[in-house]
Amino acid sequence: MSSEQAIEVRFLSEALRYAQRKRLMLFMNWYVYIVQCKDKSLYTGITNNISKRIWLHNNKLGAKSLFGKLPVKLVYQEKLSDQIIAAKREREIKGWTRQKKLELIKKGSP
Repeated sequence: MSSEQAIEVRFLSEALRYAQRKRLMLFMNWYVYIVQCKDKSLYTGITNNISKRIWLHNNKLGAKSLFGKLPVKLVYQEKLSDQIIAAKREREIKGWTRQKKLELIKKGSP
């Protein structure tokens, strides 16, 4: 095998491993979450690890828009079957009024 062929084989095997990891991530449990900030504003996001994500937010390693509003407190979470569905649900909730989000929070997680 030539060196060019060896490089191509290595590249293809690395690309396959990357694709498999991404595919596994896509079909893990995902969550839409809402946190309440120090100033009582609400932030909606998605993650596959809620406790880690809240920790990241509170340690200024999450969304930059929250830096001046820390700490945040988890007030709602919704478990979904994959990343695509979670992202669609996040987009839906982000389009809601504050009042509608508060009603969802009051109703609780499904």
